Amino acid sequence: ALLSVGVAPEDGSRFVKRKRSIIGEAKEPLHLVMMFDGGSRGNPGHAGAGAQIFASGDPSKVLWWGTTFVGSKVTNNVAEYEGLILGLRAALKYFGPTISLEVRGDSMLVVNQIAGTWKVNNPGMKKRYIQAIGLVKKFHKFRITHVMRELNTEADRLSNEAMDSSQDNEWLHPDWKGRRTYVEGAPGAVEVEGAGGNLDEDSDSDSDLDLDLPGSIGAEGA
Repeated sequence: ALLSVGVAPEDGSRFVKRKRSIIGEAKEPLHLVMMFDGGSRGNPGHAGAGAQIFASGDPSKVLWWGTTFVGSKVTNNVAEYEGLILGLRAALKYFGPTISLEVRGDSMLVVNQIAGTWKVNNPGMKKRYIQAIGLVKKFHKFRITHVMRELNTEADRLSNEAMDSSQDNEWLHPDWKGRRTYVEGAPGAVEVEGAGGNLDEDSDSDSDLDLDLPGSIGAEGA
């Protein structure tokens, strides 16, 4: 097996040993990158979202990807949020809350609202914003950054695939199949205060944003 899980004798904590893994030598904390996107044909219209997770520093080492059909009368912004939520859930489920997760997306609205620079006033956005922030707070370390659309082509392709098929789909790299998954809300989830913004109004800022949660584990950049 490529993965084996045991208990460290000195403190009883879990550890993972990897042999010839796609991500190379094991590091603590594991630093992964998640890209997300969403789209709507008609805005509102036929909408889908997609996300992928890969080893930091090498987009070719994809560990997971997923697509979700969002609906037939959905706005682009809602679809973008659904792509973010899709990726966050997968990161928790398959890799756990102790990872350092860097999220990249081309939606200025979603990135700025999650980082807390832009406020949220749309009822449909508030629901998904609260849902996303609840997932964000479970990670030991989290960072979100805006990227240009041309750097987000794979997540864009996945969102279009969801629109074409009107179905949900996902793939997990064989290295990670069979590993104990993280169950949302189970003991061991790390709740960290300090993420997120304000539920009042939108801002006009257009800068790239990084958000490091208090009490987080340090990690190298991608």
